[in-house]
Amino acid sequence: MVRPRAAAVRVPQNMEMAELIVNLQARLDAQEQENQVIRQQIAQLTQQQPQVETPPPPVVPAAPAVPVNPDARPVVCQEPLFERFRRMKPLEFEGSTNPLEAEEWGKSKKNDTNVSARDSCGS
Repeated sequence: MVRPRAAAVRVPQNMEMAELIVNLQARLDAQEQENQVIRQQIAQLTQQQPQVETPPPPVVPAAPAVPVNPDARPVVCQEPLFERFRRMKPLEFEGSTNPLEAEEWGKSKKNDTNVSARDSCGS
């Protein structure tokens, strides 16, 4: 429960300082009593809530082991991919301005390049 901020206290001109202090102290006491009631209500609500335990994290199955062939040698290409591509002297697209034709040509050349790159990596 949030209460709006109280307006500034208007002090009547005929009120003396002692009366003003007593009046302010009474307001502070009333606010403190209200705060205690709110704290008690919060404590009661907290006790009434069911205690929910956090579930354990899900079990992630381990990845299956991949059999390793001890005789196999890894294929490592020292030549940069761009240099291998350039050495293959790829064709340039000289087709129409239709983007679908250009895309289709690019896909076919990409497939050709992938096959050729795998073949030329070991040589």
